[in-house]
Amino acid sequence: MDVKLERWIEAAKKLVNNPNAKVSCPECNTGTLAVIDEPFGTEKIDRYLVCGTCGKYEVLTMNKPD
Repeated sequence: MDVKLERWIEAAKKLVNNPNAKVSCPECNTGTLAVIDEPFGTEKIDRYLVCGTCGKYEVLTMNKPD
């Protein structure tokens, strides 16, 4: 598996359960990922993991947290 993909998966695992965790960007290793939640339907959210330094991001669709 691609190393960057593995790093994104690890970052996502941390930020799914704790959106306030400080996680380094898997792309540039310089920035810290910010979490932005957007409603998606009535029971889900899109959780954006965004690097403020390099601008790279990934999106997770997940159940709304309790």
